[in-house]
Amino acid sequence: MKKSLINFLLFTLLMSLFACSNNVASMLGAPVGVENSDYKVIGAGGIVASIKPKSPEQSTYRYGFSIDLKKAEKLSAVKIERLNNDGSKTLIIDDSVNKTTAGSWQKQTPADAQSYLSGKGIGNVSWVGQSQSYNMTPNQAVWLYQRGNSRETYLITITDEQGNQQTLTQHTIIPSNVKATYLRFFQ
Repeated sequence: MKKSLINFLLFTLLMSLFACSNNVASMLGAPVGVENSDYKVIGAGGIVASIKPKSPEQSTYRYGFSIDLKKAEKLSAVKIERLNNDGSKTLIIDDSVNKTTAGSWQKQTPADAQSYLSGKGIGNVSWVGQSQSYNMTPNQAVWLYQRGNSRETYLITITDEQGNQQTLTQHTIIPSNVKATYLRFFQ
């Protein structure tokens, strides 16, 4: 199977499973995207992968995120952190130094994280971001090799143009059957 087809199939499968706002996902026990009067999390922690069969070292993934802006066309900053089991935080994306303003990928911290704005007009804009790239080894993809479903919590801190901050707490799940699909590619 061609690499591009594998990437497309995995991306399609995972995006359908991780669409936080999807009612079907809610019925299946997957978390629904958090929302307030200003923002709605559409996707959080979904895996965007590039698989090289039989080679987790050469296969890569990124965590993907999407936030709808209900009352704005742009933001001052978005910072996404993963809340670890021990209470510590791991920085996933921070665009406070290189503010996301373009409709194409902009490099962010840490490493090669990236983000862009999609859409135009109040109520029609989404902030889209991806973590830095990781390989799919047990060292860098611990979630993939854990038994059962993997659950993660993300703290999404959004700063508007006036400097007001809001933090949304988004829970996610990576089902064991999705992880099993990835692992089959490495056998």
